[in-house]
Amino acid sequence: MKNSFNKNIEILKKGKKLGKDEIKENEKETRIRMIIQYITPLFLAIAAGIIYIILQNIVVLVAFGIFMFLVLWGGDCSSRTCPSCKKWNSIAWVKTERRIRETKYTKNILKFKIKKTKKYKYIKLGGKCKNCGCEFETEKDRLI
Repeated sequence: MKNSFNKNIEILKKGKKLGKDEIKENEKETRIRMIIQYITPLFLAIAAGIIYIILQNIVVLVAFGIFMFLVLWGGDCSSRTCPSCKKWNSIAWVKTERRIRETKYTKNILKFKIKKTKKYKYIKLGGKCKNCGCEFETEKDRLI
């Protein structure tokens, strides 16, 4: 049973059913944690970077490092938010596959049509929620 939840998220197995109130509470908690653990340290790191460029003080550079650590930690936690119950940091990744998708397209040069293929690299991740027990798959872009 595959249900499409989002553009690139497929829910393979539904977990336990949660009430709308609990989902709204989880979503509210997720927003608060994202602001505290991800967005605020990001702005503080940017400000510390600008202040370091102006002052050239090592103490400001240490603060920049601490804020960047918090940004990386908050970004990792925000990527582990369950798509069905909206719980913060509740996903355990159980499957990771590197894949390549080839797409064929035609290109017009002068009067000639040239057929080309373009390779698109992506990672297919499978996750399981610790809170509701749902299993899903998602695709993310791959840099390397």
